[in-house]
Amino acid sequence: MKKYFLLVLPFVAMMFMSCDKERSYEYINASYVTPDDGLIPAEGGEIIIKVASTHSFKMSSPSSAFSFFKDGMVTYSKDGVMVVETDHTIHVEPNETGQERQMYIVARQLHNSEMASTLYFLQPAKESAE
Repeated sequence: MKKYFLLVLPFVAMMFMSCDKERSYEYINASYVTPDDGLIPAEGGEIIIKVASTHSFKMSSPSSAFSFFKDGMVTYSKDGVMVVETDHTIHVEPNETGQERQMYIVARQLHNSEMASTLYFLQPAKESAE
């Protein structure tokens, strides 16, 4: 019986070691499309961002100036191997606050809650018509 145990033990150890190395590749990245420099016109309008991810993600922002046309959920590869890029159109309200405002959008991966990509935007104040 000890002989069989000694023969099986290295095999079981090899299985545990091989499982430890099998980690899925996970990726998320957001990038500017328009405007490509992150500077939004004071009048607002529509901007486009590109999100590349290996899993489903959700876009959000603490700023009420952004309106997302999609619900932010896109289903991708379940195994975390394929990276899929999608464009997202976002409506931005005019900046009538009288001050320059800084805003950001976060694309957070749902599979791995710690993975996120953030884009920062700057919008000058809209000049008052006198």
